[in-house]
Amino acid sequence: SNYTAAGGENITAPDGRKFFGRQIGGIPTQSGFTLDKEIFGELNFKHPVSWGPVNAILFGARYADHDNSNTTYSNAIYTNQNYTLADLQSYVLPGDLYDGLGTTGNGTPYATLGRDGIIAALKKYGNFNVDRGLSKGDYWLVNGKIVSGYVQANFESGAFRGNVGGRYVFTRDTSNFFTQSGGIYAPTRVTNDDSRFLPAANLIFQAGENVVLRGSAAKVIARARYSDLAGSLSLDDTTRTGGGGNPDLKPYAATNFGLSAEWYFAPGSFLSGEVFYRDISNYVGNQVDDNVTITNTATGRTLTYSISRPVNGGKAKVTGFSLSGNANILWGFGIQANYTFSDAETPFANGLPYLSRNVVTIVPYYQNGPIEARVSYNRRSKYFYRFGRQQSSDYTDAYRQLDASISYSINKNLQITAQAANLLDETYYQYSSTPDAPTSIYKNGRVFSIAGTARF
Repeated sequence: SNYTAAGGENITAPDGRKFFGRQIGGIPTQSGFTLDKEIFGELNFKHPVSWGPVNAILFGARYADHDNSNTTYSNAIYTNQNYTLADLQSYVLPGDLYDGLGTTGNGTPYATLGRDGIIAALKKYGNFNVDRGLSKGDYWLVNGKIVSGYVQANFESGAFRGNVGGRYVFTRDTSNFFTQSGGIYAPTRVTNDDSRFLPAANLIFQAGENVVLRGSAAKVIARARYSDLAGSLSLDDTTRTGGGGNPDLKPYAATNFGLSAEWYFAPGSFLSGEVFYRDISNYVGNQVDDNVTITNTATGRTLTYSISRPVNGGKAKVTGFSLSGNANILWGFGIQANYTFSDAETPFANGLPYLSRNVVTIVPYYQNGPIEARVSYNRRSKYFYRFGRQQSSDYTDAYRQLDASISYSINKNLQITAQAANLLDETYYQYSSTPDAPTSIYKNGRVFSIAGTARF
């Protein structure tokens, strides 16, 4: 470090102190502090009636006021001392660091510092600390007010039973974040309202003593993630580009239909199959929108930008089936299994975000007396998750995981549990368009844990 070389700067601290030096570190004093708070009230009523096959009316209402925010404060540490690499507790990464990741390429072995070396360097050479306050680029606050009311009629006639009803939902989302342009941060607030009526119906037919047939239809919604609704927005008026969150996102919305059959062939055992159809009228995906007109609150200009952000992806149709079952075999041994096949039809050839075509779960288990043990194997095929740079299609590759657990109840109040996760030591692999172009590789390793539970 040569603090007088190009890169040094004149610093004025919030308390008026002046200093010339070079920044060597920054410590978030409260990094990524997330608040998730909800205040709600709910009333539900059930009234027996005798209106032909209708035997009960249910109705109710709910109000929720939900806050979700992310707040980060930071500081910067400067030095006016000269030092070299030889003065630091540095080391070079080993050449085989990335072996075993199942990919090609080389990692350049740069000199680096461990935690203790970083702390020692900051303490020895960092002699000026500037509080930078709120990290505006990392801040968001979303307030959602939700008012809903429903009515439902239960009915039964012979071998048929079920219900029919509907729910009205009103949502007001207020997104608070900062728009950044040319180093200027401007507080931004966007409010959007959404109201929907969501009908639903379920029909059940008792086809035999141990056989049940079901049919269902419902309109459903799922709200976008809070970070997508109010991520900080960065705009460049010169290049007319930008990126960030999208406070105008509408909820995921779909009309779902399903037919299923269930056979309870023995105590604690069943087989079931379902065919389903999802008519999705809106979903959320990530892409670059080249024609977005936005008023830049940092500059006051209204321009058309090319924005990379979450967007409402339009319509899609999903058809598929699932098979599941549980067999209580003998002496406490059993097995659970599930397989789901889903085929999506979307405006894009890459499929519906986060939807795998094949998902398999197999869980052998033992449960007898104070001992419970199980092994869980899960596998899902690759799935599309976003549009990347230059409108590339980014995928997450097929992934499998093997977990296991065993617990022993010493008595009704004390239990010991041992767990092992990711026993196959799998690699989480993401790529752009082709597996030969990786974008992210995660190696989380195996995790072993033991825990005790006491109930009083």
